[in-house]
Amino acid sequence: MKNIPFICAMLFSINLYAQDNFKFPEDCLGNYSGTMYIEYFGRGIVDSATVNLDFSASENTKEWNYFNTIENERYGKIEKMYTLIANDSIDGLFHLDENNGLIIDHSNMGRKLYSSFEVSGSLLFYQLECLDNETIYYEISSSNMNRSKTTQTAPREEGGDVFTINSYLPFTTQYVILKKVKK
Repeated sequence: MKNIPFICAMLFSINLYAQDNFKFPEDCLGNYSGTMYIEYFGRGIVDSATVNLDFSASENTKEWNYFNTIENERYGKIEKMYTLIANDSIDGLFHLDENNGLIIDHSNMGRKLYSSFEVSGSLLFYQLECLDNETIYYEISSSNMNRSKTTQTAPREEGGDVFTINSYLPFTTQYVILKKVKK
């Protein structure tokens, strides 16, 4: 029983050490494959697709290639080449260049890459997480910006602050667990 706090402290420090040695995106590079599931609120999983991701270093030390192939029976094969670019002045800020004029800001915190953006009236939330050196999880969820719900607090006393919240109900998500392909 006396050793439990010591064991917990050791496990915590080992976890911190592992986190400190992790370097994004270098420790996530590789060729990955998995099945993406498309799920709708109230309907469950409605479709799936095979996903291949090749995440590789570029000739430029501040850029990485992000080649994504998504394939299913209904929509065929979709191939996209992205370039992930590290910001020179802000550590942890990346720009995802879709190589078609569109650039989306992403932030890196720990093992995850995050972004949120609006396109055609939908608010999208993106996250990519390097779970370990063999596994990547990514998810994109969508909310309709035209269907917000607005609520607010009542002031506690005369002249008190009133807080207003606009909430956007997520209606769909696409997620995949990608495993590194051994060559």
